[in-house]
Amino acid sequence: TVIVLSSRVITGSLKNMVETIRTLASGNLKVRVSEEISSRKDEIGVLGTSVNLMVSNYKAMHEQLITISSELKTTTERLRNITHRLKETGEIQSASIEEISANVEEIASVAEQNSNNAEHTKNAVQNTEKAIRQNSLDTTNAIQQMQTLLKKVNVIDDIAWQTGILSLNASIEAANAGTAGKSFSVVAEAVRKLADTSGVTAKEIGAMSVAILKASQKAGLELQDIVYQSETTNRMVGEIIESALQQNSGVNQINSSLQEMTNMISRNKDTNDEIVNMSEQIKTNIEKINRILAQFN
Repeated sequence: TVIVLSSRVITGSLKNMVETIRTLASGNLKVRVSEEISSRKDEIGVLGTSVNLMVSNYKAMHEQLITISSELKTTTERLRNITHRLKETGEIQSASIEEISANVEEIASVAEQNSNNAEHTKNAVQNTEKAIRQNSLDTTNAIQQMQTLLKKVNVIDDIAWQTGILSLNASIEAANAGTAGKSFSVVAEAVRKLADTSGVTAKEIGAMSVAILKASQKAGLELQDIVYQSETTNRMVGEIIESALQQNSGVNQINSSLQEMTNMISRNKDTNDEIVNMSEQIKTNIEKINRILAQFN
């Protein structure tokens, strides 16, 4: 009888624990093995206490998972918001860089055009300077020739003066010779008049030559000043070309930097898209976990 009674007690206790575990398996974390069984001092009591401890551990794990899931959900939402903001910022930066790049390309085009125009201007200035130098050389040669001409005119004037003196002396001697020197006197007078005419012409040529010489010398000085100004202009154009080339080089460097920034933004955009996708996957997994956890109470 004692054995039968003891068997019934054990069987009843085991059924109670089996039912407790079955209820736990269905998601009820509030179930417990009765204190009557768990407080026993035999193996049945130890088993009942172990079942209750397992249920308590499951409940604690359930509560921790809910807390972790909630924190993960909050973190994921923040991550999604951050990545969306980064994506929007990246799009704005990309648009801004595209606009800046377009402006820089326009500046580069203008700089290149300026450089070409400056190069053409330099060539024109060099050709003008070459022509002015040639004119200056021609003017110098003309001045030298004019000075030579003046010397020769002075010689002619001197010869005319001496001829006039000689013809005058001849006329006097012819007059002293009386009738015999009459015809010679006519010739001497004609020579004197011719000498006077030559002298006057030589003086006129000399005066004109002096005026032309002064004008040529003035033109020569002006040409020298123009040559100096042309050299200065040429140097300035050279500096403009150098500045344009430097500007063009700087613009190309800016373009290169902008291209690198564009590539970086593109890579960041791809990374942000990956993060967004991962966030969505994490969110989906958290929702699955929450649905599983919702089965327990």
